[in-house]
Amino acid sequence: MIKGLFKLALWTGVGLVTIRVLAGTEKGSAALTAAERLVFRQVVPDYVQPYVDPLFVVVDSEPEGSPAKNELVLYAIGAMETRWGTGSGYVPKGSPAGTGDDSARSANRWPPPGPPPNGRGWGHGLMQIDWGTHWEWLQTHDWTDPETNIRKGAEILRTYYDFLGKPGAPFRVAGVTIGGPNGLPDPRPLSGLAQLFAALAAYNAGPYSVSLALARGLSADAYTYPAKQGHAGYATQVTAMIADIQGKIS
Repeated sequence: MIKGLFKLALWTGVGLVTIRVLAGTEKGSAALTAAERLVFRQVVPDYVQPYVDPLFVVVDSEPEGSPAKNELVLYAIGAMETRWGTGSGYVPKGSPAGTGDDSARSANRWPPPGPPPNGRGWGHGLMQIDWGTHWEWLQTHDWTDPETNIRKGAEILRTYYDFLGKPGAPFRVAGVTIGGPNGLPDPRPLSGLAQLFAALAAYNAGPYSVSLALARGLSADAYTYPAKQGHAGYATQVTAMIADIQGKIS
């Protein structure tokens, strides 16, 4: 087991302490007891306080086995995405109705309605629900409502987690075939901590890009936006946040 932990720590780029924390979350059980939730309220920053109750509601309603049935996982994603509505590039700051990611995207990546309306960024709300992928949901749901937005973020994480945990048909991404007799080996099905780490990376880069990275023998984090900018990868940063907040609670 220890040998496996060292191998996983080297592969993901996160420390052993973080890996041990994640070991308690991989089965999708809620991370915190009622007493720990009280401590959680005390240790999270003030700007997170308005969203603690909606976060708990979403965690409690997630199905068993979901990686989002875990307060620390959802907290860390929200912190990474928008610093819970206060991060750089998120407008207007301090509002659950803000948007981010105003980067230019080529027209061939636009959804049928075109770019985000009203000059808004591609990422919507606290969990940065992407207009390019989830435009239909954004048009039919109140994404400005914190609970609704967090719930959609949880659903996205769970969907990617499930995709990465099951064998599937071959697919193409970035001009490369994954799976099948003529494609790169499909890394699926993943399990345990590797599946959780890959799902966190997929929240940023998408499950196909993460699969491509793994098929090429790279970290699941390799094609996440922070990694491509020369920083620690998305999942690496999220898992470090999980370990940090767990340390404050324990």
